[in-house]
Amino acid sequence: MNIRVTVWGENVHEQKNRVVAETYPLTMHGTIAAALNAADGITATTVTLQDHDHGLTPARLATTDVLIWWGHAAHGDVQDAVVERVAMAARVESLGRALSASEDAARTDPMTGAGNRLRFVETMQRALALMTLSGTQASLLALDVDDLKGINDTLGHAAGDLAIKAVAKACWTVCTRPTDVLCRLGGDEFAVVMTNTDATAAASLADRLERRMQEVPVTLADGVVRLVTASIGFAAAKPGETVDAWIARADKSLYDVKHERG
Repeated sequence: MNIRVTVWGENVHEQKNRVVAETYPLTMHGTIAAALNAADGITATTVTLQDHDHGLTPARLATTDVLIWWGHAAHGDVQDAVVERVAMAARVESLGRALSASEDAARTDPMTGAGNRLRFVETMQRALALMTLSGTQASLLALDVDDLKGINDTLGHAAGDLAIKAVAKACWTVCTRPTDVLCRLGGDEFAVVMTNTDATAAASLADRLERRMQEVPVTLADGVVRLVTASIGFAAAKPGETVDAWIARADKSLYDVKHERG
């Protein structure tokens, strides 16, 4: 079953003020309605196909066969805003479905079970789209495992693998919400993408994560127990910026942390 997205003019009974924008699967109803209700000057509701064909007022109905919304005109800025926001909502829905299959080997780091770079990029894209649609804030933590090369050189790569797994475990211990997405980007690099998280909350989480790693020693080899830590930078997303720009700011924050530590 599909939903039919329609723009209505101020008088919903005047057929000439109605413009059909697009048809989408019924499963997208919630995403599209949320996106439209977050926009200025657009009100969303739903009607059944039967009620819609009989011209009943949408505001009186509450079923989900056809999605209707309207502004002061069924053309111009309102129509453009509707089409743009529905297209973006469709993109968010598509990315969300891709992420829900994250256990697939194509999106998972085999060593840690965290997401890989592909899942990272998809999650970042979705976070920025949600920010545009609804104003939801998002932040990114960028992590590098400290002295991983030294661990590999002195204790062997098996110990290095244990160090990497320990950092992943610490991240999952601190970043516990279902919307916190941990990804390993390769080697000693990790990232955590967090929606509904501003810069203040991201700084607090980075601090908690650092303290967690300072409190839990890790057994890396027979008779070798030591702390495994990571340098952490962060950046809150800015409206309208690209994924690459957001990553660059988080990397700059990480670089500054490393520079301060010498």
